[in-house]
Amino acid sequence: MKLWHITLLAVAVSGITGCDQINNALNRKQREAKAVGAGCRLSGRSLEDCYKRNPRADRAEVYAGWREMHDYMTQKKIDNIPPPVDEPKPEVEVKEEPGEETKDSVKKPADKVDDKASEKTTVDPAH
Repeated sequence: MKLWHITLLAVAVSGITGCDQINNALNRKQREAKAVGAGCRLSGRSLEDCYKRNPRADRAEVYAGWREMHDYMTQKKIDNIPPPVDEPKPEVEVKEEPGEETKDSVKKPADKVDDKASEKTTVDPAH
């Protein structure tokens, strides 16, 4: 009879931990959106800028994270950390079709190289 109680207790404990793992997986996007909001507030970005930078994040969760960080920073008297400078977007290079030629892509004849300068001179070991 005691063995049955121990087994039942072990199953109940393992079931509780499984629920936590499921809840963590389900709440992942909410936690990430909250972290995005907190990061925006810490760096001094406005909510609107934060929404523009993270369009897929849930706005309510972003606001909750921003608000929590705002309250925390006010309470602890923490200043904004300046955000890193945005890197410019790389320019997209337009590749030309093999059959298309533009005035920039017209090949010019290469300068003629002096034949005498390009010939290698050999050293006579007898001298």
